[in-house]
Amino acid sequence: MLNIRKYNIFFLSLISLFVFLSYLNVFSGEFVFDDATAIEDNLTIKDFRYFKDLGLISYLRDAVNGARPVTNFTFAINYLIGGFNPFNYHLFNFLVHLANSFIVYIIIYKTLKLSSPHYKEDAHWISFLTTIFFSLHPIQTGAVSYISQRAEILSSFFYLLGLLAFIRGLCDTSLKGYLSYAAGIMCFLLGLGAKDIIITLPFILLIYWFYFLRDLSDRKVQIIKILLLIIPVLTMAVYRISTISDTGIGFNLEFGPYEYLLTQFRAITKYISLLFLPLNQNADYDFVISKGFFNPASTFLSFVFLLFLVAMAILLYKRWKIGSFALLWFFVILSPTSSFIPIIDVIF
Repeated sequence: MLNIRKYNIFFLSLISLFVFLSYLNVFSGEFVFDDATAIEDNLTIKDFRYFKDLGLISYLRDAVNGARPVTNFTFAINYLIGGFNPFNYHLFNFLVHLANSFIVYIIIYKTLKLSSPHYKEDAHWISFLTTIFFSLHPIQTGAVSYISQRAEILSSFFYLLGLLAFIRGLCDTSLKGYLSYAAGIMCFLLGLGAKDIIITLPFILLIYWFYFLRDLSDRKVQIIKILLLIIPVLTMAVYRISTISDTGIGFNLEFGPYEYLLTQFRAITKYISLLFLPLNQNADYDFVISKGFFNPASTFLSFVFLLFLVAMAILLYKRWKIGSFALLWFFVILSPTSSFIPIIDVIF
């Protein structure tokens, strides 16, 4: 019988092979759509002076305001290596997606072990199959093959790695645990410079702790550690929302916050449908704006459906913690872009 380490090496090797074969065509892709502004016309990636002069305060300011300095830095590395040759940009995206797949495998495996002893024998297989579903699902192709969407997968990399580090930091009360916690903070800061979707990480950590870690010792210390993350993040979120409101960004569109929120009920339902039936995916959806709860009627139906899923997440807590947590994760991680703050792409 294979030991744990050999199991992990075997499954991670299979994942690498499957992901490589699935994305083999991507490497010959060209620059498309926003790649022109994000890469070809982006002056910061051609001159490292912007990054040399970037202090912590200016980094945080640029990151919170959506400048994405970490994503731009990776573009600058690509430009330094091969200019505007799309191959090395695609290769970097592929490697980030593969790394994300590895971290997903580890997180699922650890979570299975924490949630119930019943998963002890099958944790590797469940982790492997779930990771394969994650890494090969057609809905991922846009983020991996569309170079400009590196911000999404790069922020996801720091998100997943940060969550893993925070879990270790909460479980371990030794010096290694505190070092892991510090590494989690570093991942959060780097992820913020990739794309600000990582702002939900402390809240996911709080939910994860409540579901899987709160029975461990030193509960008060764990809560303090999580609150030390949530309080500054809430401050950043309030600042970001007030900045958007003051500048009019997102609020000078043809639709307002209320219509955007109504539209998101249908957009999120569309995302869910694509998970089960990934047909007719589009890089630029022509999505009708909801004018009211019944205009179109699918708005109300989508609202009821999503309300049902939230209720399911609550009801499943005692019977199937992992399923309940996964549902909450889905909604929390979408909250920065699929709430009441309008952005030009209501679905992407």
